[in-house]
Amino acid sequence: MSETETVEVEVVDLQQELAVFDPVTEAVEQAKSRCANIVLSYDTPDEIKEAKSFIYQIRKLKAPISEVHRLAKAEAKKFVDALDGKKRELMGAIQEMIDEKEAPIKELEEKETLRLAEVQLKKEREEEAIEQARLAEIEKQRRELAEREAKVKAEEEKIAREARERQIAEDAKKQAAIDAEAALAESVRQRQAAEDKAKQDAINAENRRRADVQREKDKAAADEANLRRRMQDDQDEKDIAARLREEQDLIYQAELESQEQERIADKEHRSRFHREIYSFLLNHTNMGLGLCQAITQALIDNKIPHVSINY
Repeated sequence: MSETETVEVEVVDLQQELAVFDPVTEAVEQAKSRCANIVLSYDTPDEIKEAKSFIYQIRKLKAPISEVHRLAKAEAKKFVDALDGKKRELMGAIQEMIDEKEAPIKELEEKETLRLAEVQLKKEREEEAIEQARLAEIEKQRRELAEREAKVKAEEEKIAREARERQIAEDAKKQAAIDAEAALAESVRQRQAAEDKAKQDAINAENRRRADVQREKDKAAADEANLRRRMQDDQDEKDIAARLREEQDLIYQAELESQEQERIADKEHRSRFHREIYSFLLNHTNMGLGLCQAITQALIDNKIPHVSINY
């Protein structure tokens, strides 16, 4: 048979083969017609039961369809198996002829493949040797680079460590200055608190003294009243007693005023010295306001060794 000859194959009539489904097809069409024309209700149990019965009648059509399909498929499989067997027989004969005539070609191709494989293997070995040398050089350069990087890192760590140590020392120095300034500020605060307490104590003492004086005056007044009652008939003695009381009051008031003036003068005298010291430190040194105040207070409190204010 030449390549141009046409192979005639009997065509299977699919419609005729599918005619085995005609009985069940008619039953399905009838069921479709019934399903299109029926209206089911689902409101009551009886209506639901009727709907289930209708659905069951339709579901029963599946069994005959499956049975027809099973029988027809079994017959068709016999035909398909026969076709496959014939194909294998014919294809096997053709392959035997091909193998027989193609064997010398395959032998030549295998020899050429082996030769090319040997050439490729030699080439790959040469390339591998070159690659190994290249990798060895890269590894050498990598080690040298790692050594240089390690030296640089060690130097950087040394510099960073020294910088941290310097920073720690500077921070400690700054903290010491802050602590000293805080201590001076606390000393000033304590000094001020002590002065405030001393002032309050003086005020309280003065109040107690005034109260004592007032009690003495009250007692003197009472005594005077008693004296006046006892000496109603002695007018001269009453005048003398009155003059004595006036003189005592004047003397006592004069003493109080003198003491107050002396206290005010002494306070102003000392304050002037303190202001002059503070002004000198502020205008003739580079110290800050707080430090000038702290040093002035330390001088006032006589806390600086070998240094005192000569008022």
